[in-house]
Amino acid sequence: MKYRIGNIINTRKCVYFFPILLACIFICNATYAQEEIKLNKEKSGLYTIPCEVNGLRLRFILDTGATDVSISLTEASFMYKNGYLEDEDFLGTAKTLIASGEVQEDYLINIKQIKVGTKVLNNIKASVVKGLSAPLLLGQSVLSQLGEWSIRGDFLILFDRGGNDYSTYNELDWKKRIEETESNGGKWDESIKYLMPGVLADDYNTIIAVGQMLVFAHNIDKKIGTKDEAIIIEKLKKLADANDKTAIFEIADYYEATATSMVNIEKAKCLYEKLIDGKTLYLHPSSFDSPYIKLYDIYKKHYNQPLKAMEYLQKGAVLNESTCMIYLFEIYDDEKQYNNLYQWTEKLSRVCTGGAKNKAIYWKAKCLLEGKGVKRNAQLGVQLLEQLVYTYKTTDEDAIKYLCEHYLVKGKFEKLKECAQKISFLKFYKYYYWGCACYYLKDYSSARMCFKHLWDKDRIVSDDYMLGMASCLLGQCYEDGLGGAISYKDAEKCYMYAYETCNYFAALGYLGDMLSNDKIYQTPNYETAFGCYLQGAKNNDAYCCYRVSLCYKLGVGITENMKESEYWFQKAKENGWKEE
Repeated sequence: MKYRIGNIINTRKCVYFFPILLACIFICNATYAQEEIKLNKEKSGLYTIPCEVNGLRLRFILDTGATDVSISLTEASFMYKNGYLEDEDFLGTAKTLIASGEVQEDYLINIKQIKVGTKVLNNIKASVVKGLSAPLLLGQSVLSQLGEWSIRGDFLILFDRGGNDYSTYNELDWKKRIEETESNGGKWDESIKYLMPGVLADDYNTIIAVGQMLVFAHNIDKKIGTKDEAIIIEKLKKLADANDKTAIFEIADYYEATATSMVNIEKAKCLYEKLIDGKTLYLHPSSFDSPYIKLYDIYKKHYNQPLKAMEYLQKGAVLNESTCMIYLFEIYDDEKQYNNLYQWTEKLSRVCTGGAKNKAIYWKAKCLLEGKGVKRNAQLGVQLLEQLVYTYKTTDEDAIKYLCEHYLVKGKFEKLKECAQKISFLKFYKYYYWGCACYYLKDYSSARMCFKHLWDKDRIVSDDYMLGMASCLLGQCYEDGLGGAISYKDAEKCYMYAYETCNYFAALGYLGDMLSNDKIYQTPNYETAFGCYLQGAKNNDAYCCYRVSLCYKLGVGITENMKESEYWFQKAKENGWKEE
């Protein structure tokens, strides 16, 4: 399930003592009853908060993981000697399980009054830790009584939802709040808490946004307070009853996310079907989700009706829904239903418009180039791709990549160079194809620049085969001084990276050739070179098989053995080696 409010960064693991909750920015307004309390960040990285304990000012570590309040023996002694604690405040001892797993015995006291900001709490139980330098911790026994609170930067913000007047707020105020939660680090409970005033004020966009957060929280098994959840669902149902399609979608999503039986699945199915009239396409305004995709999932997973599920993808695809089309084509391709695949590419390339039409043409071209569901016709397939890229000026980078790959395989390097520069978003593929074109056109300085860009910046998001090949070509530039200085050390690094990280076994052929080159090394390491060739040959690299055969034939790096030589020469031919 994808979260559909902006770009969400991945959830980070919280720090043990102080899992800093979502930084919520509160709109400044005189009618909004909020209080900000300055926190101090200590050298340890923990935050401390000022409090008054029976009138004595102290600073406590704000510890959301602690159950109670705890103070050290030093502070307790000072408070007793100076009248901040009385005999009646000592309640005896209590046994506590500490982090090491040991059980320790602490004194238990009653604090008559703790003041946090303007909040005054009475009769709070606290433990006195016997260590003289034990930290002062403010735990949940106090934090849970502060009402709704959040943290923004170095401030603890307290607010009282029930006592606020939101009549002066307008749609832009609520919109700002929604935007402020878009990079919430996955803390949906805090985001929902921050947006609840907008829900209570019946702001439409806030209700929809919080509904989406609620669904996402359920999908990752993160529970929200039952009181708030009931309010959110009630507001969504009210909108759904007024036939608001987005609210209907969110309620259906909620039923699906909270389904513990087929009852909720059936409810979700009925609501999704309510959004489909067969003539117009409903898409959620802030997502790629559609009721067609949802019904496909429900019928396939819960009702075990794959044919019925596919009907919904087909209906959505005919109505120009690109996501349905992508699902449809990829499923037919994965299941090798090539006749269905080609028939639907034919149909949809005629009935669809815009980006959906371009996607259908792209898949039709693939079918023609690969002979899937139709007689292979590379010429027509390439014509369709070139029409998409140069005539329709498609922004579909899958189509541009596919055309680039065709030009590379066919050795049309000028066209490859031109086509590669049309890729804008998928930078890895842009620099890979551009670099290959420059290398084979002998523009080695540009090739170096492209391959170094991949090497320095795009290795994490790479295609292993492509990065392996690019690394080897960059290694050749270093080894032969193409487009820059010679560096055998860098060449070896490139070859080893291609082999070890990308599993690009052809790199072992490059490495073996360099190690056995007597123009590079006064004493070539033929044994190590043979080991490289043999490892590549065992992984069916044709060139390595040929070099192993040659080593056995000439007795280079290994004892001469004509039988082994013949065996590996046959393996080379089986793997596509053609002796020139």
